[in-house]
Amino acid sequence: MGLEWSALGQTWSKDSDWMGFEAVSDEEETRPIGRRDIVVAWRGTVAPSEWYEDLQRKLEPVEEGKAKVEYGFLSIYTSKSDATRYNKSSASEQVMKEVKRLVKFHMTRGKQVSLTITGDSLGGALALLNAYEVATSIPNLPISVISFGAPRVGNIAFIDELYQMGVKTL
Repeated sequence: MGLEWSALGQTWSKDSDWMGFEAVSDEEETRPIGRRDIVVAWRGTVAPSEWYEDLQRKLEPVEEGKAKVEYGFLSIYTSKSDATRYNKSSASEQVMKEVKRLVKFHMTRGKQVSLTITGDSLGGALALLNAYEVATSIPNLPISVISFGAPRVGNIAFIDELYQMGVKTL
């Protein structure tokens, strides 16, 4: 990928100790695909508290509607705490702020833009939650999710909504 890399963040928190990265394709990578691709990568499960959250089976609504996702994944994605240095805003808030900034930056320069989100294990679950949030926030943005060893994240309604919003998953 391109040279523009920045850390999405890290936290030392009992609720989540996550880290992700974003990258943007450079001119050489953009030419063959015909658009600037923003890539978000989420890491997998590491901390014991994450393993516990991964095992939660309770479904929570994502928004108003029938789509529901596993409580533990949603908790890790949305948790925040003023008591921690890097978790004053949630993973969701941090990644969405940066994705929106990058999409706006490149689109105002006349570039076609797409988003690829990837992750392993917990990272694959976070990638799907991230894709859902981006798809509802930035309509018509081409979004692809490539996950490895990801657990089941949500119910059939969640998958149907991702499909209806045009999110491609592998």
